[in-house]
Amino acid sequence: EELFRHALGDGRANIGTVARYLQVPLLERPNLSYYFDRMFYLATNPDVQKAGLDPLLHFIANGIAELRSPHPLINLKFIVAEDPLVLGEPAQVHALMDLLEYDLFAPSPYFDPQEYRERLGADAPPGGMLRHYVTSGLYAGVYPNPFLDPIWYTHRYADVPQDPYGALRHFIVLGDIEARAASAVFDGQLYRARYPDVAAVGIPPLHHYLMRGRIEGRQLPSDQPVSTISRAALGLAPGAPIAVDAEAARRTHAD
Repeated sequence: EELFRHALGDGRANIGTVARYLQVPLLERPNLSYYFDRMFYLATNPDVQKAGLDPLLHFIANGIAELRSPHPLINLKFIVAEDPLVLGEPAQVHALMDLLEYDLFAPSPYFDPQEYRERLGADAPPGGMLRHYVTSGLYAGVYPNPFLDPIWYTHRYADVPQDPYGALRHFIVLGDIEARAASAVFDGQLYRARYPDVAAVGIPPLHHYLMRGRIEGRQLPSDQPVSTISRAALGLAPGAPIAVDAEAARRTHAD
């Protein structure tokens, strides 16, 4: 609701709000959900882009029922594999919102709300861990999981966006598939070299490690804590916060 009012001047229930949204050129339309990323949806669904459809409206009308993921940290097929009925049959937007706001399941191999809550400790909000992460935690230098450091990733690769969210999206859409290093302690190329069975099936290395590898006791490229190495690689003391231009990063995310 707050995103609707901020971007369009009124709430979701006002038909004029919808009309104002539709009057904005397609690629300039505002972000109306913390759980939907227009650029991610277009990158992972080229048929939607080719047809010139509004990504958000397509997701609501068709995409969720087809288990098309709306955000880098929300993988609908992963969710349904954990519980085939949790999103309804077919999958419904309201069921997905309940799952995310009440932290019923991990929405992606790359993000576990309970793990995130534990890392925040007393600073954790009562619910909506993913929403808190994409609006606050990410820009405070908190990792989506212990092995993916978006800030480190931007420094490692020149073609990666220099804002935390852009780097996160780049890694999940492309970087992990290409076996790029996710942080100072997880190098996808080394993981594939160490485990040819992972390379043979073409599963993105960190995705595999988070889903299966750590449960199976597979080794990381380094035994040192990611929180120490990542900050050391950037010239920061262990435990020191990573300073970013949070407002500029949020604007980039919205764009």
